Amino acid sequence: MSHVPQGMLDRAFVALGALLVAVTIAVAAFTLGDTPPGQASQPSSSKAVSTNSVTIRGFKYLPPAVKVKAGSKVTFVNDDTAQHTASSPGSGTDVETATIKKGERKTITLDKPGKFSYVCDFHPFMKGAIEVE
Repeated sequence: MSHVPQGMLDRAFVALGALLVAVTIAVAAFTLGDTPPGQASQPSSSKAVSTNSVTIRGFKYLPPAVKVKAGSKVTFVNDDTAQHTASSPGSGTDVETATIKKGERKTITLDKPGKFSYVCDFHPFMKGAIEVE
């Protein structure tokens, strides 16, 4: 059996430790995706704000809940680093912006009264709601 010098073993353990840290960081980044830590929006806890504009910034809809009159237009402005959508698939509403690239805006018109939740198709942790009176 050959003898391995202690210094070489120490370097191997340090390299192994560094590799484990790098793998842990990579797995965490992959798991979180585009989600900034602690940034998931929860519109249900937010009171609806009377406005016709929703800004997308920091992977959030701001404000997360809005209130408009039936027949009103709501404009989504993407002021974020990634592309986003506002979509309520299968809900029977007109909350569907298609892809909104960085710096773009999309406007929808809501005619039917009710409360309509929506998400980003790319980042489903992003949640918003529109209350139509």
